[in-house]
Amino acid sequence: NRINNCLKGIWLDWMTQGTRISGNLIYDTYLEDFFVEVNHGPFTVDNNLFLSKSVGLLDGSSGGAYLHNIIVGKIVIVQQNRETPFHLPHTTAVLGKAITHNADNRFYNNIFSSVDRATNLQMPNHWWVDRGSYGLGIYKGYFPLYIQGNAYFMEAEPYPEKGPFLHLPNFDPELEIEEKGAEVYLHVNVHPALLEIDTEPIHTRMLGRVKTSDMWFENADGTPLEINKDYFGKKRALEAPMTGPFSNLKPGKTKIKVWPK
Repeated sequence: NRINNCLKGIWLDWMTQGTRISGNLIYDTYLEDFFVEVNHGPFTVDNNLFLSKSVGLLDGSSGGAYLHNIIVGKIVIVQQNRETPFHLPHTTAVLGKAITHNADNRFYNNIFSSVDRATNLQMPNHWWVDRGSYGLGIYKGYFPLYIQGNAYFMEAEPYPEKGPFLHLPNFDPELEIEEKGAEVYLHVNVHPALLEIDTEPIHTRMLGRVKTSDMWFENADGTPLEINKDYFGKKRALEAPMTGPFSNLKPGKTKIKVWPK
């Protein structure tokens, strides 16, 4: 879906267990691209382009899997103190209630970058400027978290990852949107090291069960989930799939038509 020039991007608010947000282009919002509130998981967020220069992710939930996305804006955590429902698999039958703790998230194979402060201050609403962080640094102290295979550019802060990742604070990927009529293009400068991250293929067993509901990340029909296609629906490599939403990037500056797909 294309969501352009709107107050909000995508909201997942209450009882979104089992939801999958995949292959969206979101840019030019002045609040948050993606907001998850009082959810316990599992929910899956994959192959999205969160390209606004404000908040990429406003997190008030637990149990999410963020996979192969680009997130340019900040990540801001909103802590909750109210109990909300979680459910039996693939139904709305309530299994219990709990408080979310902004943990038990998976961040695999994402690209994080940042926006300079002057750009933020030009936005019509910049409440986030002194909150959150670019990248995953804001999650330090939250547990459990599962993080691996991500790339961090400019001010994006890495989280201590057990597996391979890329941190290049002095490299600007030059992520910019260009509109040509009804078409949208993404300009990007691809660092060669992005193509060399030793990632893992992502599937149900690899993601595991979320803590609160004790559920697997699955497709809507209960079959195992595989993140084996990219933003355009192209097949990913069976081993070491490329970090980010695109499966076939090459080093250097390039322009990608991202809408219509």
